Amino acid sequence: MQSWVSPLRKLAVRLGPENEKLKKHEKTTDCEYRRDCRYGSVARAEDAKATYERDCAKCHGADGKGETKMGKKLGAKDYTDPKVQSEMKDDAASKAIKDGLKDQDGKTVMKPAEGLSDEDVKGLVAYMRSFKK
Repeated sequence: MQSWVSPLRKLAVRLGPENEKLKKHEKTTDCEYRRDCRYGSVARAEDAKATYERDCAKCHGADGKGETKMGKKLGAKDYTDPKVQSEMKDDAASKAIKDGLKDQDGKTVMKPAEGLSDEDVKGLVAYMRSFKK
């Protein structure tokens, strides 16, 4: 039986001698918005995918099409559709993730995400954007 290994641990194994740099890096957040930070971007991308699969795929589907049983029931949008992607703004997507969504009758159709930082939410929106065809 194989145990689960974190994406950062896998990266550390691949990096070999640079492992110490990665360990030190894990304790800092100064790179969160730097495009040139190879450690941070890998970690954020893996975290966003894992968060999506854990919290969003139940309704939106692993492929982002929203064709799950719950997605169909609640009217989840197809994130692979370029029109849907172009109509949705990042700020609106972030707000929906943070605050959840209600229908016109006030019924909750998407619960707010719990325990996510602003950076986590941005990563989740970026991951959702990756479904665009």
